[in-house]
Amino acid sequence: MANDASAWLDRNASISLDLSSLAFSYPAEVKPIKEIRRDKLLQIIDAIGGQSALATRLGKDRNQVYQWALDPSNPAHRGISDRTARAIEMACGLHAGEMDHIGAMELTSHPVSHYDEIRPHTAVREVPVRGTASMGMDGFWVDLEYPVGHGDGYFEHPTSDPDAYVLKVKGDSMHPAIRSGWYVLIEPNGEPQQGEYVLVKLTDGRSTVKELLWHKNGEYALLAIASDSRMSLSEDQVDGVYPVAAVLPPSKRML
Repeated sequence: MANDASAWLDRNASISLDLSSLAFSYPAEVKPIKEIRRDKLLQIIDAIGGQSALATRLGKDRNQVYQWALDPSNPAHRGISDRTARAIEMACGLHAGEMDHIGAMELTSHPVSHYDEIRPHTAVREVPVRGTASMGMDGFWVDLEYPVGHGDGYFEHPTSDPDAYVLKVKGDSMHPAIRSGWYVLIEPNGEPQQGEYVLVKLTDGRSTVKELLWHKNGEYALLAIASDSRMSLSEDQVDGVYPVAAVLPPSKRML
């Protein structure tokens, strides 16, 4: 057997592999998802007539759209979360997941019907106003709660949370993201997302609206809206953290 192997090697000693004629293709540069979403956002803003137009479709303050659109090198830039990307697609009639892919888009005035194949339709509900957040300069307030359905009017807005409610904001500590006299829609059964606004209820009875930076190692990191300063809270200080699903103008309130 050894002699046979040696003979084969002797006969094929001159064999060589020529790779010069082979063509290799490499994948195009892969962009981070946050850059793809920002690129799509800029296309949308240009197509529908500006940041204010998109903010109106989303039921959000223009300042939030402005922060998403900023160059990532700007400290005020905010990334677009999964939840926000899906909301933008819904508002602009895009396919679900369109914000996450490179390529051209076709926008419409209304949500695409086949979006329901991926995400069930969210019905418009009458969401009651349950109280007023009279903000102090430190950004905290004591929540004045009313029984559901017995507050100061209601808003017609899409939400899948049966316990959703609205708070009126008074004071300038959340300006310019949320203006005094405007309203925030809270979804207490929703999942808070990093980089988005949340209602934080503390065990001492105070509440505040902040941007959730992260939650890990038994601690919440929050960003104050007006002062752009960070705040850390331990889990034992926090009674609950709930998503702010929308910022609503007073003109939309129903009585």
